[in-house]
Amino acid sequence: ADKFFEEISWKQCFLIICIRLFNHPPAIKDISELVGSSHQNVKQLLLKLEKNGFVKIVPDEEDLRKQRVILTDKAIEFSEKNDKPSQAAIDVLFAGIDQEALKTTVQTIMQLDENLKKIKPEEVQAERRKLL
Repeated sequence: ADKFFEEISWKQCFLIICIRLFNHPPAIKDISELVGSSHQNVKQLLLKLEKNGFVKIVPDEEDLRKQRVILTDKAIEFSEKNDKPSQAAIDVLFAGIDQEALKTTVQTIMQLDENLKKIKPEEVQAERRKLL
């Protein structure tokens, strides 16, 4: 799936989509809660997006402990370029799924992704050998 876009990964594209759902520049915490992933994981993805010029991470004007995420022109152009082909696929993929079910699905997928990162192949192989 990460080969679908040349510039960024699917996860990074997903974050751009999520950021666009907000009416104002969201805090990293807001994005983390929406996608159901840890603040740390979301921040890592955002830092990659920032390095590639898709977002700017700036301090909140009222609470300097918060960091807000602003989409750049590059992210908006990327979205416009990919919206129609992506939207057609997404419409078919998510047909008949209500918002609450979709939110639960996204949170589950993000948690599975975090759990997969914890799996160590050598431990899996060792367990497999025990069974044989």
